[in-house]
Amino acid sequence: MLHSCEISPKGTHYAFAGELGRIRLGQLNKGDPVEVEGGHLGKHDNRVFCLKWNPEDNNMLLSGGWDQSVFFWDVRVKTSVHHIYGHYIGGEAIDFKGTQVLLGNNKP
Repeated sequence: MLHSCEISPKGTHYAFAGELGRIRLGQLNKGDPVEVEGGHLGKHDNRVFCLKWNPEDNNMLLSGGWDQSVFFWDVRVKTSVHHIYGHYIGGEAIDFKGTQVLLGNNKP
């Protein structure tokens, strides 16, 4: 089941994620999407409800979900490059304000 789909700020890439914790990336009009790798930072192990592209960096995508993790993904290397733990995200609860990341939390 698909929970989130996003197009990059410049309209060159897309990403979608959902029930199994998988995130797939692709370039528009350039073939099939690929699943991102966890790398040394890991990857989601539960549902992903939110994806958000960094409006200042077309290569950076954030994801969050039920596993209390927010991952920062670099589309050039297709792996996570940063991780924040402790935010239980159950909807579209990631945004940017300038260079700041705003996170909503679904649990106290």
